[in-house]
Amino acid sequence: MHAPSFASPSGASGIEIHGLEFAYPSGFRLVVDSLTIARGEQVLLAGSSGSGKSTLLHLAAGIERSVRGSVFIEGTDILALSGASRDLFRGRRIGMIFQTFNLLHGFTAIENVMMPLMLSGFSASEQRSRARDALSRLGIERHEASVDALSVGQQQRVAVARAIAGGPAVVLADEPTASLDAVNASAAIDLIKEAAHNAGASLILTSHDPAMRSRFERVVDVSRYASSGATR
Repeated sequence: MHAPSFASPSGASGIEIHGLEFAYPSGFRLVVDSLTIARGEQVLLAGSSGSGKSTLLHLAAGIERSVRGSVFIEGTDILALSGASRDLFRGRRIGMIFQTFNLLHGFTAIENVMMPLMLSGFSASEQRSRARDALSRLGIERHEASVDALSVGQQQRVAVARAIAGGPAVVLADEPTASLDAVNASAAIDLIKEAAHNAGASLILTSHDPAMRSRFERVVDVSRYASSGATR
């Protein structure tokens, strides 16, 4: 399978959001007139539970569809792409880290990292080489071990490796420390920030934990974009 080339214009920001509007039938709305995150910048999307953090992150990834607006990632409006092209772009240029890791149980560490690469059109040899490199960079040497045999900390490293293996422009992390104690949460943030930096990717991370604010130079309070209605 030959994957399309998504070229990055010189000097483009990592992500730009313009005139974005999203609404649930319940009445919950997000309206983002303008939000720009520089290439390589690391930003915390903060706010209480239900303030719209995850919704905004999913809009940025093209998982949720907006009523109107644009989300440019390295010059490409992801919301203007067709479904198949958007999926390929997401796989190539966006890394996702989830709260519960979303690993494929019963599969090995390397198979988990290779799966999104396969769906993104990388050749078989490139899938394996990229997966091995990402796992090794994050200290996982048991590439063929089942993820079920790994510790929670190692599983998290596999999840981070999966997010960076494709060489993304942007890494989106949705409440990745919500189920961790303070010590492990701090270590996880260090891991994610370092991995995104080493990959040359912008990082956008959501958290409702006030302690996370001191870990980021830039904090965006999502509640400024939200209006009343049922929470998400």
